Amino acid sequence: MAEQKNTAAFDVLDQALVLDPGYAEAWNRRATLNFTTGAWGKSLADIEQTLAREPRHWGALMGLAMILERTGRKDKALETYLRVLAVYPALKSAQDAAGRLSEELVGPAI
Repeated sequence: MAEQKNTAAFDVLDQALVLDPGYAEAWNRRATLNFTTGAWGKSLADIEQTLAREPRHWGALMGLAMILERTGRKDKALETYLRVLAVYPALKSAQDAAGRLSEELVGPAI
């Protein structure tokens, strides 16, 4: 994935999932690869599989929140960023996104 050899990366991840369909991180990596290649529907399906195996997977939750935000479902995105922060309170990108969306949806704090 780091070398952007997407076809090879998909092949490796697909084989990993054939060998161990319960391996949450393989689902998450494939979700990330699908996200980066613009296949958001496939990414969502893989995120769903990741979260079914590991509901507190903050990386999968971040991916879900970003897709929700980019597709205009900002209220659901905010809820999901807050779920990320419940798992990983120090994650700056989730803090920033939650703050930005909260201000956008609710208005600035007084």
